[in-house]
Amino acid sequence: MKKILFLGAAKFQTPPIHYALNQGYTVITADNRPTNVGHALAHKSYNISTTNRQAIAQMARREQVDAIVAFGSDISALTAAYVCELLDIPSNSYQTVQLLCNKHLFRQWLRKEKLQHINFAFFTQMEKTKALRYLHQQLPKKCVVKPVDSSGSKGISIINKVCQIEQALSKAFKQSRQGLILVEDFVERLRPGKQICGDGYVHNGLLAFIAFGDGYFYKNAQYLAPYAESFPSTLNSSVLARVKKQLSIILQKAGFYNGCFNFDVFIQKNGEIFINEIGPRSGGNYIPLLIEAATGVNLVAACVENALNPNYIFSPTIQQSTQVWAGYMLHSQHAGRLKAIHFNKRLQKYIRYQHPYLKVGAKVQAFTQANYAIGNIIMSFENQQNMQQVLTDMPTLCKIDLQSER
Repeated sequence: MKKILFLGAAKFQTPPIHYALNQGYTVITADNRPTNVGHALAHKSYNISTTNRQAIAQMARREQVDAIVAFGSDISALTAAYVCELLDIPSNSYQTVQLLCNKHLFRQWLRKEKLQHINFAFFTQMEKTKALRYLHQQLPKKCVVKPVDSSGSKGISIINKVCQIEQALSKAFKQSRQGLILVEDFVERLRPGKQICGDGYVHNGLLAFIAFGDGYFYKNAQYLAPYAESFPSTLNSSVLARVKKQLSIILQKAGFYNGCFNFDVFIQKNGEIFINEIGPRSGGNYIPLLIEAATGVNLVAACVENALNPNYIFSPTIQQSTQVWAGYMLHSQHAGRLKAIHFNKRLQKYIRYQHPYLKVGAKVQAFTQANYAIGNIIMSFENQQNMQQVLTDMPTLCKIDLQSER
């Protein structure tokens, strides 16, 4: 029986685990949170951090796994590629995955290949004084300060005032495992609060499928994680065709040969495309499930089968839904202990799936990064206008009751 190692067993990482179990595969999970729900589903689980490459490699060799899946996590994708290369398990190369997962390497490479240009600089912890000087020179122009190796908006700040510099640097360095941060110009967007998001699939170096959606963000720079995604995208087909072409060129040149990928793209005020990130793995926030609901294409199955079989042929048949689908991250802008979640009756009729992350009494963090979400709901609507109105009204339709910390 085929044996698959899943790096990460959090709630949002369970769809491929469920798929593998339904196919009769042997499932092994690994991460450093024994209470994660995916471990209870697995045939065997290991309390090993997904960043501990040597320990993961030793365990994978001992277990004689046939495949390694890193779902929705750049950190895990790096370890998966490293271990696969070490154990001669089919995978995209570690060099390619490293390029896509490290923001400074990606920006350098895009500039070198003349694919995209933005003013940026990166600094080590030892170069903090240099970073301070650089930011003082850049301001009051708006800048983004971020760790080079984090995801889910962790450690990111948007600043345009001198008084914000120290906190932004401290926040970014704290979240960087390499002790390395990136400072880059803020991209002025055509649609403030929105970006293009989605997942795709590459087969033998060619783009075999892509699904475009809209990602929703607060305009308050304190909350930088997306609070919702919807499919299909509201952008016109000509713009999306340009984005598709640019993504295809970048993936080919980067050597991404097979498998699922996730992306975040902005349209700038001048109409130009800006590729913010490409993740060499499936998207988080249940994006693959949203895509399946919207298109009928099962990227979860493709993710697992491709990991098992390098000759797996992905030939999707698109069955476009007549509904508009949206995923909303249950969250609070305040910290406390979770008492209850209340869905208004108007909202309840649109909810198709609920994915709670926290139990009553659990500590809730203000939603400044994606992993501070309380849960996720997937909804369907008759049209875009209906969906947009519900997302606008979410603060009144979905109430998060908290008990203040004492």
